[in-house]
Amino acid sequence: MAKTYEPKDTTKRTHLVGAKLSDDELARFRYICERLNVTQSEYIREAILTAKVTRPTVVTAMDRDTAKELLAHFGKIGSNLNQIARVLNQGYPPDAGIINEIRNCIQQMLRGAAVLEAVGG
Repeated sequence: MAKTYEPKDTTKRTHLVGAKLSDDELARFRYICERLNVTQSEYIREAILTAKVTRPTVVTAMDRDTAKELLAHFGKIGSNLNQIARVLNQGYPPDAGIINEIRNCIQQMLRGAAVLEAVGG
């Protein structure tokens, strides 16, 4: 099979972009470039031009009223779980309704905990 001719890229590049890497990161970067048979500059240009960058979600601090509402909601969920535990401790077998209510309470608690964690609470 004949070797295909690829014209050399003659684009003049005059701007330099830098990044600091640890020893391990540099070794990994060099290894990747070697395995891909590209120069470090080629790899970085390709990464910059094709990378998908997502912005982190910014969450503002929770105001006092919202925090009070969330804590009150946690209290209601805890009360529901205590009532369910009381019924189960009395010897009643758990039915599908009780199991679903337990799942619902846990999901609500996890969502609330995620909100608190997101605002640094």
